[in-house]
Amino acid sequence: QAALLNFYNRIWQEQYFPTQWQQAIIIPLLKPGKDPKNPSNYRPIALTCCLCKLLERMINRRLMYYLEANKSLHPSQSGFRKGRSTIDNLLALETDIRLAFLQRKHLVAIFFDIEKAYDRTWRYGILKDLHDLGLRGNLPIFIKNFLQLRKFRVKVESEFSDFFIQEEGVPQGSVLSVTLFILKINNILKQLPTSVRGYLYVDDLYISCTGTNMNLIQRQLQTAVNNITQWCNSSGFTISTSKTAGVHFCRKRNLHLDPEIKLYGEDIKFVNEIRFLGVIFDKKLSFLSHVKQLRKKCESALNILKVLSTTAWGADRVSMLKIYRATVLSKLEYGCTIYGSARKSVLQKLDPVHHIALSLCSGAFRTSPVKSLYVDCYEPALELKRQMLSLHYYFRIQSNTNHPFHDFKLRPFLLRLQDARKSFIPVFFTRVHDILSDFNLLYLHVTPQPKTTFPPWLIPVVQFLNPFQTFIKSDTADIIYQQIFIEHRQEYDDFIAIYTDGSKSADHVSFAVVFPNTTFSVKLHSSCSVFTAEIAAVLLALEKISDCLERKFIIYTDSLSVLESLKSFYMHSHHHPLVLNVLHLLNKLASRDFNILLCWVPSHVGIVGNEKADKAAKLATAPTNSSTPLTDFKKYTKLLFYTKWQRQWDTETDNKLHSVKPHVQPWPSLTTRKADTLLTRLRVGHTRYTHRHLLFGEQTPMCSQCSCSMSVKHILSECPTFNSQRLKFFKTNSVDFGAAWSNLWLLRHKTKLKLKLKPSHVGISGNEIADIAAKNASAVLDDSTPLQDFKRYINLALHSRWENCWNSQSMNKLHSIKPVVTPWPILTNRKADTIVTRLRVGHTRYTHRHLLMGEQAPMCNQCNCIILANSGPCAIKPQSINQPKNPDISISISKPPDSIARASPPIANLPFSFSSSVAPVSEEALASPDFTDFKLVINEKS
Repeated sequence: QAALLNFYNRIWQEQYFPTQWQQAIIIPLLKPGKDPKNPSNYRPIALTCCLCKLLERMINRRLMYYLEANKSLHPSQSGFRKGRSTIDNLLALETDIRLAFLQRKHLVAIFFDIEKAYDRTWRYGILKDLHDLGLRGNLPIFIKNFLQLRKFRVKVESEFSDFFIQEEGVPQGSVLSVTLFILKINNILKQLPTSVRGYLYVDDLYISCTGTNMNLIQRQLQTAVNNITQWCNSSGFTISTSKTAGVHFCRKRNLHLDPEIKLYGEDIKFVNEIRFLGVIFDKKLSFLSHVKQLRKKCESALNILKVLSTTAWGADRVSMLKIYRATVLSKLEYGCTIYGSARKSVLQKLDPVHHIALSLCSGAFRTSPVKSLYVDCYEPALELKRQMLSLHYYFRIQSNTNHPFHDFKLRPFLLRLQDARKSFIPVFFTRVHDILSDFNLLYLHVTPQPKTTFPPWLIPVVQFLNPFQTFIKSDTADIIYQQIFIEHRQEYDDFIAIYTDGSKSADHVSFAVVFPNTTFSVKLHSSCSVFTAEIAAVLLALEKISDCLERKFIIYTDSLSVLESLKSFYMHSHHHPLVLNVLHLLNKLASRDFNILLCWVPSHVGIVGNEKADKAAKLATAPTNSSTPLTDFKKYTKLLFYTKWQRQWDTETDNKLHSVKPHVQPWPSLTTRKADTLLTRLRVGHTRYTHRHLLFGEQTPMCSQCSCSMSVKHILSECPTFNSQRLKFFKTNSVDFGAAWSNLWLLRHKTKLKLKLKPSHVGISGNEIADIAAKNASAVLDDSTPLQDFKRYINLALHSRWENCWNSQSMNKLHSIKPVVTPWPILTNRKADTIVTRLRVGHTRYTHRHLLMGEQAPMCNQCNCIILANSGPCAIKPQSINQPKNPDISISISKPPDSIARASPPIANLPFSFSSSVAPVSEEALASPDFTDFKLVINEKS
């Protein structure tokens, strides 16, 4: 990293640009549905050097910060800007059309297409614009070197073309290219008259004009088109006359002609509908064409789910739902805040796509109720999802003070007009107002993002103290933490201690700040997270510190996530607004010679200041007019919508799945597709056997025993024909249908089971009671034994019987050495292992070869007895035994006292461990008259 940084700095300071970075490889990709013989139907994908892209990204951050901080970009440009998206431009167009319809006016929009916009961008114009913005030094020089002498060659399969020079335009596939392009095209919006509105997303430009007089609209738009073409001629851009089109949005039924507007002397064609940024706008703004086209695309994308959704095999439910959300649901969600204003009859055309996909993912039968599919797959209806995404988008606008719709409000006469004309579809903000009213969120405010952030070249560095870093809380006693904190306070006794803490319960969020002589407690909105409460406490402490005369403070918090977010600020692209406020305030106080330290302390370990802050936070009652950060609001609204979904599900008492799954929550996943499909159909209550008659127009199947219609519930819990099966599987004749499924999935009555490891015999009262009760258990459970336990039990029984047989072999030579049936330690040397084995067993070639050769048993000349490997004392002198090859092993032979029974002698200084019943030998052990008399000592070299 240091070498790469030094390399980049040399390029930056020495104003040099590597020639290899100026080269690109073009991969041509055919556009969908185009003729492959026409070269213009290919989309060029440029591959450039990755090191160059990394440096471009660093420079691009600096350039974008400068442009945003100085408000150099037009507010109607939404392309590749933080906090902006294509939906902004779609919202602007839809809002203008809805307001025109409401006032019974005409709206004429022209959608421009710039020919080869990137390839024809004027490079000198980019440098001139940078100079006009006041940029000097290395940045414009780097951009100049970046743009000049660009080369490329085309790659088709494994073949390369010659290099060609790109004389104009910005490089394709580069990070900086987009920023430089939007900078160059930025001034095009300044050419419009005040009566004409325009919005731009990179190079996708549209202008519109509203009015009751078509001639006036025509003149205003013609003036705007002339100004745009004149600017393009002076800036090097060319507008395509064949692809530029206009739409006359109007609900009037009487005959009226479209305006005649000329571009380069040719009439701009007017169409009934046009695709703009992925959404089709028709002249009546019914979005019918868009919904039909969207449904067609989604049905095509469903084919991958159909391939993977075989009932007997295929992907599991979790994987299927992920694929659905990525390939189909993402298409349905894009632009739904805009086209969601269509009539219900139009939007309902998309519901079958959602239902089919959920049926494929879960394996449910085709006749299953759609509300059961929603709950079974834990996927809400499209209507709920559109409302939730609309709220998220609305509050994202409110959090961005630079957004063009941040302060949007309808004028009073438009509100009165909207109330008078109920048949007209309201604008987006009115629709969201109704949703906010339903959820009682009208007075909830979102915390705005700070207008200025830190420059990329001035990254704030925040460190914090953690004297408890080496201790694990679960293994450390509270008294240890208290002693460590006392030592810490002695080290920093000249710093004034401030304690902060946040608290969150089901309906209460608050925080507290404890100073030496006073305590501040504040209550937040219930939508705030505990992280917001913790960071708000630190922010309040800093605000109070700024009014103090002292200069040395230390803030203690038990939220490690807050301290980590302050420390790793530069690693995150989306920042909590309060984190930014804390960093700004820390820098401001540091400039005023304040010395402020941050320190983490563990919670609930008896640290007095932290315990006091915790108690004060829980008792906070003073409300504040604080707002909610956007991230917290998204989680809160999601909870509200799922609560609404639960209320809707509670009304479906006649639904077969409701008795099985009364609470809207995800099922535990199954690994096999076949089992998941079977359980899904049984839970939903629709199977091939019970409901196939709905597909084929047959009679409802009847139970011959009970003379009632056949259903899953009747088969599993009611019909007496299956009593024997119920006794076998459920141990009873009367089965509670709902409880059976709930118990199966451990989800009965919304109970959540959590498994947690607790140490035994450490004084935990519940664990000790359970231990004593288990040891004193006397009641016998009539239950079977699992196969794994049974195998272990059989192995133990057979081993015990083997042990009893071996205990009777007291005359066996090995029994005195190994009285217990246990495994020997493994020796790595085969020769040593063979020698030791023969010595243990007592049969060697020297002592027992006579049994194979039919010879006389070998006799000892000294003792006049048969020679055995483990015969008793012998007069053979120890010096006659050959010493082992390993000089570090010394062997001494001594006879044990007669009163001591033969047993395994102790083993000392071995690099490995032996059990007490293992023979004390090493790999280099040699023979001895009495094997148990050996004493082995290994002296390892240092």
